[in-house]
Amino acid sequence: MRRELRQAVEFLREGKVTERKRAIDDITQWFTSSNSIAKIGGNCDEWVEIFDAFGVAAKHEHEAVKKKVRAKGTESNLSKLEKLSAAFRIVVESSIPHLNNTALETLVPALVYVMKLPHGLEEGIGPNYARALLGITSYPPHVRSFTDKIWLSVSRLAWAVLFEDKATGPASWIEDDPKIKGTPTFDASQETVASSVQLLFATVIRHLCESPFAPLIEREIVRPDPGEDMPQEAKWAYYLLVKFCRYFETYAVSATSHVDMIPALYHLLERVELNRIADMIWFSRKIWSRLVTLMKGRVRTDHAYLLVILKILLPYYIHNSFENLNADTTQDSLDSGSSSGLRELAKFIDQSAPLKSGIDCLSLESLRLEFSPEGEDMSTGFRATTFQYGPAFTASQAHTWVVLELQSDLLFNAYRIDEANPPSRVSGDGPPTKRVHLENSIQHLLSDLRTSDILDQRLFRLQCLLFLIDRHWNLIDSVQQANVSTNLLQILGASELLDTFGFLCLAALAAGSQQQQNLPSGYWENAWAHGYRSLNSSPSACRAASHLLNALLFWNRVEKSVVNRYIDQFATDFRNAEDWFAQSRKDDNVPNMGQPFASQMSQFAPTLSRQTVTFPTITEASCALLSRMITIADADAYLCQLHLEASARTWLQGSLSRAFTSGTPSSQMIRPGKISKDTEKLRKSASKLDSHFNAQDILGLLQAICSLTTKPTLRCSTPLPDDPLIKAILAYQSDRILRGFVIDATIPSFSHIDYRLQDGTTDSKTAGLDISTGSSYLRGDFPPQPREANVESMLASIVRQMTIQEPGVSEDEQTSEDHRQILVTSSEKAVLATRICAAGLGLQASLEVNGTRANMDLYRQIIGAISKAAPWSVSTPLPDIPGGPHWLSIVYELRCLAWMGRSNYPRSDPLSQFLLRPASGSGIRRESLRALSPDPIILRHKEEDDASVKLLNTIWRQKAK
Repeated sequence: MRRELRQAVEFLREGKVTERKRAIDDITQWFTSSNSIAKIGGNCDEWVEIFDAFGVAAKHEHEAVKKKVRAKGTESNLSKLEKLSAAFRIVVESSIPHLNNTALETLVPALVYVMKLPHGLEEGIGPNYARALLGITSYPPHVRSFTDKIWLSVSRLAWAVLFEDKATGPASWIEDDPKIKGTPTFDASQETVASSVQLLFATVIRHLCESPFAPLIEREIVRPDPGEDMPQEAKWAYYLLVKFCRYFETYAVSATSHVDMIPALYHLLERVELNRIADMIWFSRKIWSRLVTLMKGRVRTDHAYLLVILKILLPYYIHNSFENLNADTTQDSLDSGSSSGLRELAKFIDQSAPLKSGIDCLSLESLRLEFSPEGEDMSTGFRATTFQYGPAFTASQAHTWVVLELQSDLLFNAYRIDEANPPSRVSGDGPPTKRVHLENSIQHLLSDLRTSDILDQRLFRLQCLLFLIDRHWNLIDSVQQANVSTNLLQILGASELLDTFGFLCLAALAAGSQQQQNLPSGYWENAWAHGYRSLNSSPSACRAASHLLNALLFWNRVEKSVVNRYIDQFATDFRNAEDWFAQSRKDDNVPNMGQPFASQMSQFAPTLSRQTVTFPTITEASCALLSRMITIADADAYLCQLHLEASARTWLQGSLSRAFTSGTPSSQMIRPGKISKDTEKLRKSASKLDSHFNAQDILGLLQAICSLTTKPTLRCSTPLPDDPLIKAILAYQSDRILRGFVIDATIPSFSHIDYRLQDGTTDSKTAGLDISTGSSYLRGDFPPQPREANVESMLASIVRQMTIQEPGVSEDEQTSEDHRQILVTSSEKAVLATRICAAGLGLQASLEVNGTRANMDLYRQIIGAISKAAPWSVSTPLPDIPGGPHWLSIVYELRCLAWMGRSNYPRSDPLSQFLLRPASGSGIRRESLRALSPDPIILRHKEEDDASVKLLNTIWRQKAK
């Protein structure tokens, strides 16, 4: 320590009043210089000496001021304390990056002690100390290293300041049990507004609750000092739950402090919900109405965490108390008193969510329409049975997804409670009168969906119905299922936007309808007719209609003879987009489609008519529908003569070419004023022709065109946006299986994926064979069949047209050889080129798996196109290199090749052999969590990274040849 600094520290500890005042000024000036701070650096012994001196000086100054204030009756001498607290804050903020655990054990207790002194929290003094403490707790390495004693002392002080309690009294931490007393121990008759110091301590509480090592879980602790006076750790989490109840009743109108306290409550519930079931049931009853009131407020910053908190509390709120449960019935687990709270929140969301600023309806542009693999848990992440998040999925769309998911859970649980406890009207003390028929929540939703005049509200309610079908369809009784099914077809035709999500509802209905006898005769035929007629509508409606038709074929909802007639008509009507206006067709009626629909639905039963069918853009839904139809047609002697695969191959080649040649029509769009980045991302996705397909979609269609028996797949995943709400939802859903076991005693089930061939049998030649081993079987010994050769020729034609401009080469030099070549100069086109090349490499591997000889010329062309799209010759791509800004996107497009067939085929996913692991904050003791086997998710990510490196090295070696 420098001599001048050491002298100031000595004066601060032992000097007189004038010397101490001069020392405070010298230390303040010393620590305003970054060079002076660097001279101390990581020497924590010097920092501890400085903190100890400040603690002694603060004690002397506070005692002196207390005596002077009592003698003179004035508070003018508080300015000395204000200067001392300001100097202490400057020193602490300067030392934060350099402190270790030993220094923290001296600093934090000193700060807590000073703030407990008289006038330690006065205006002008308390904010300085509070900011110093906030700087320590906001630094993650420091707050995570707090011992239990330090964490308790800071938390105890923060809550005492927030409630204006005496910091040294037992009530500052230990709370009476309101479940036993029957009434809370605090007075909530007056609503107060938090001061500036209380707002700072609210932020401190948030950082304390965010710490993953906060002592909130019951565990065995061996203290070195058995006589240490600390409250019982087993009730710390419960004390905090009671304090949060007190907070939301005391500060019911303080929106500023809610910005910190609502996230703090979320982090607390995330840690303790699975450890204290009875306390969570009590807490949910106590806090539910307050949270619903906050949802009705105008503060937008709180809604994200409020949604997650309500999702966490919902299963406990509807659960009956354990002492009231009857083991003979399962319906007794539902609390009938929670119905009003569920209806209140559901009513508010229904009336305000689609109209509230910042909450939009779910956009089809943000979704990817694909079916979930069999046996995979689709309740984790933003996924459903028939759709999931897509590349254009934004934070605002994630917010809308959570709102819709919560609304569907509210409606379903209200419906369950109504069915278990039918309402009755009681007059006075007499016997119950005749029960009046009341609509349940599902009937009320359908009624509002039919009668609403506002399109946004109708669309929001239709999307709620979509999530209700996807999540809870098989748990709804047959009468309500028939009611929902009938109303779905009645909705179609009112608006193209409603038709789009109406088709998604029908697809979810086809995936979840286990009891076909509940549906009217000819129901699925009418659904097919509606979808078929919408194939020539807008791109969004065509995409949703294709998804519906594919769902009806995938789940065999239509009889095989009727399906053959449909495919016959489709093969006749299907034409390429370039021939749309060149050909004219006569309208004919389709042959009879079987039994007519119910009499009340006859007016909504359109018939198929001859029309020229085309897909305006290439999407995942169109590729899946064509693949399904081609596979079915190949199995029929008559349909295979229609050569649907040839039309699909021509359409695919033209669609991929248009995806390169088309510009971005976003400049022609009307932009009313300023729009958010999320809205701009959705509009950009709607204007691009390559937004809704990946390499696996193209590969699946190419495999169907080639009529391959064994079909390896590409694992193409999409990253989610980096948003706190998305992270919170993923953390909550990771404990879904454990939560169901703890609350409802649901036995966990292991997922199993069975990869079979088209006929349902297992290929004995490839069973147990690892494709990545390079076996001789994979090299192939047979020449390609005609259909395979035509596909290879088509791919070669597309790859030859993709000419990526290289640095230093002019456009004229590259386009002089062939005027038909497509010049790829933008980063987005480079990503698209990489995607097509990945599908081409996947097809080559699929052909080799099926015994077909590899086309080395096509291999070289694809590798050459990839090497131009991605600048492999530099370690860090520069912004001026084509594809440089989208380097990660290009690598992401290629990562699927590293995993093609190695885990998906023919072996099952190794992750399916593990029960979903709980998150680190699930409530399991840290000692037990460390003893578990390595997390399979982390192992998978590491293997993916290693495989990606091997893939890039392989591509580079091919380029070098």
